[in-house]
Amino acid sequence: MSQGQHVVADYRTTGLSLKRHPVAFLRERLARRGARPAAELAKMHDGARVAVAGLVLVRQRPGTAREVVFVTLEDETGIANLVVFPTVQKRCRRDLLTARLMICRGKVQTEDGVTHVIAEQVQALNGWLDALQTERAPDGAAAAAEPRAVGEPYVGRGRFFN
Repeated sequence: MSQGQHVVADYRTTGLSLKRHPVAFLRERLARRGARPAAELAKMHDGARVAVAGLVLVRQRPGTAREVVFVTLEDETGIANLVVFPTVQKRCRRDLLTARLMICRGKVQTEDGVTHVIAEQVQALNGWLDALQTERAPDGAAAAAEPRAVGEPYVGRGRFFN
């Protein structure tokens, strides 16, 4: 098994891996799409445009939040918190609800030492995770399948991998 396949197997059985974070295998491809690591968000100025990507850990819509959805993404460097307002939810609904791996484009908001990304667009990249299961190259180079078309549903059993 390649290292990517080992990580996929770890996530299937335990929900985590001590070998490597799945997003680490995809970092170069994500960088080509303009996605920055989560650790860099705190260094960015308020209002900066950014793209960030990671595994979707949490989606929550508290009753007191006026229909705002909060999403927590995790990559190999840390956590990114997204704020998704109803207009973006309507436009990107399927991706918002089905993403296991998500890329978000938006604006950095920093207030009182807390950094969020105000989402302008979200897209599921589930196909990229699926490709890790079938990769053959030890460096992850064969995991080059493009993500599914926007709007194509995903039905899976596992947290990140089916």
